[in-house]
Amino acid sequence: MKNLINAAIDIFNLLREGLVYSARMNCYGMTIRLDGNQEEINKIREGCADAFQPHEPVKNLPLYGEIEEAGSIFADVVSILFTVGDIAKAVQASKYIGRIGEIMSKFLPRSYGKGKILEASAPEGTIQIFNDYGDRKPVSFFTDAAVEDVKKTTTEFGFRNCHTCKGIVRPRAGGLAKLLCCVSRPRREAPLQNPLALTPVETADIEQKFGTMLRIEEAVPRAERTIAEAVAIAKDPEGLRLLGEGSQQYRSYYIDERPPAPRLDPVNQVFYQKIGELYNEAARNPNNFYPWKREIYNAMVRTWGATPEDVRGIHSWVALEQVGPELEGALRKVNPVNGAWTISTQRCSDELVKILKAGGRGPISNGPEGIYTLRDITTYFIVETDAAEPIGLGTSLGMFPVWETSTTPYRFVILSESGRYIPPYDGSLYHEVLFYEPLAGKFKLLGFEEVNGGEAAKATGGRPPFGIF
Repeated sequence: MKNLINAAIDIFNLLREGLVYSARMNCYGMTIRLDGNQEEINKIREGCADAFQPHEPVKNLPLYGEIEEAGSIFADVVSILFTVGDIAKAVQASKYIGRIGEIMSKFLPRSYGKGKILEASAPEGTIQIFNDYGDRKPVSFFTDAAVEDVKKTTTEFGFRNCHTCKGIVRPRAGGLAKLLCCVSRPRREAPLQNPLALTPVETADIEQKFGTMLRIEEAVPRAERTIAEAVAIAKDPEGLRLLGEGSQQYRSYYIDERPPAPRLDPVNQVFYQKIGELYNEAARNPNNFYPWKREIYNAMVRTWGATPEDVRGIHSWVALEQVGPELEGALRKVNPVNGAWTISTQRCSDELVKILKAGGRGPISNGPEGIYTLRDITTYFIVETDAAEPIGLGTSLGMFPVWETSTTPYRFVILSESGRYIPPYDGSLYHEVLFYEPLAGKFKLLGFEEVNGGEAAKATGGRPPFGIF
């Protein structure tokens, strides 16, 4: 409700009608529709009184948290695209809550700079959806898959994956203009997302989805990719040796397209091979899919004593990045991946990039220079995370950075000591190794390399990635 009121306030400011007293009464009246407790309702009504003051620009009610901000964006989108703008009509936006698919169908790709964006236009104005590198500054999408992914994610999350882009909204002929910077989650596709789920999947879907989900689409063609010489942060001989090894691991994938096989302990190695065989078998002969996943599931129960609660905890992470006791309980049963290189595609704020390149202190842990916690290096989320809540970082085993390769500006190449290989639980298509903060150790930064022109290319609209750490 607060979001709808704010949408009305924006229109009120735009039209500059002098009906402050009437508007304040309408604002009060709209709170009647709230189902919250009286304290919450009184808080919003105080905001109404403060917002609508004679002879002053009307102020928006404060938004508390990601959910309210997403609702505000949703209300703005409805107001512009469906001409639901004035205070009397603003409440009608609520009827569009269940019609997100219809709303997103209005967004079509168009060329912008060196790539594409999504745009929807109406007589009231235009809304544009850009990519977000983590700093809420608008940038283009560089592949058709990236455009599809952000449209799908925005539909699923109801604009919770979006923020209003930084800077002043550009004036545009024909009405309002709104710029949204949004992130995507291309791995969020069910049901094949979970090949080991104990429910059958249609044969045709298996064959089609495996071919689609296993692709890796980089934004820069292979012939144009560049990696600069490594800049060392570590000073000790072992750190420098590992920096060279990690650098070569990434070059083998990104430049040579021949990623090396991961080093695994015997137990994880068996599951890694079996998961690979499952993928191959499902692609060749979908009829054998169910027996293969049952075999792996039974082996997991025998090896780790896995329970349905464990499987549910892992699947909640893979499907929604949800954390909790069930996830932690499952991870504690799994052998850590110790000595294998993994990779994560990453969004980072400008501030975090500066800290990492200087080998500075963690922005949250404030520990020794060059030593970071998981929370330090994971600063951008779709799902809200309380400061005390456990967090996770999904990485790919074997240098296959299949998550958001064309929409993220940085890569973390990590030598795992505490990550957990989770596909036997859930059948993720990405050979995922999950780092989970209660179980993960500290991360020592060895160095970084600029990729494809680095920060200069990023500033001029180049194609990612721009650096690896």
